[in-house]
Amino acid sequence: MYYFIIGVDYNDAGGLATDLMKNITSPGMFFYASDGQGQFGKESLYHELLHAFSYANCMCPSTMIQFIAINETTANAKYYADCFQGVVSGTFVQFAELGCEGRKGTLVSLTSREKENFLYQNLQDAKLLPGGASHFHIGLISTNGNLNWYNYNKTQIPLGSYTNWASGIGTGDYCVYTENLGPNKWGWLTEACFGANPYSYICQYRACDADNDCEIDQLIQRKQKHN
Repeated sequence: MYYFIIGVDYNDAGGLATDLMKNITSPGMFFYASDGQGQFGKESLYHELLHAFSYANCMCPSTMIQFIAINETTANAKYYADCFQGVVSGTFVQFAELGCEGRKGTLVSLTSREKENFLYQNLQDAKLLPGGASHFHIGLISTNGNLNWYNYNKTQIPLGSYTNWASGIGTGDYCVYTENLGPNKWGWLTEACFGANPYSYICQYRACDADNDCEIDQLIQRKQKHN
């Protein structure tokens, strides 16, 4: 995404301009001047715009999908600094992590139900792994009984409170993949880190922002090409 459009309806009596604007604004970034006035759970327009301007400084390269969570009650969106890119060609999980690290990323971490459902929805829409996938490696690893997620810059973070095991947690050293267990149902399963399951995988990258100008060179080249 190379643009971020915020729309505000101050008083469009006929609704035509509102409908047109909704079609071009970024997901969850259309607001009303009356927001927050007697609406439960709805922020004021001022606070909505503060959040929107901060999200505008956080984007993913055009070849990746940004994690965006839409609030079903308010229709507003929260943009996260995580970008996803699927890799269809299969390999063992440790080689998959090295492949992601080689591009300054890491294997995807499923740290919340919201994030996991977002990925599965994009899999269903064939946006992450064209052709679909019934299983793929994730970045969870057990070392000496300690479960951690791979993180950026070759670091790790603890498992946390969210899990989605299809069966019981394993023992010893192992890696993890997720598998489609039925309609809209996925679960985590353990696997050997080497020599088993040459599955597809999803890499996760930090979004571009003021501190991480990850695609500035490509943006400059694109601008020069069109000038």
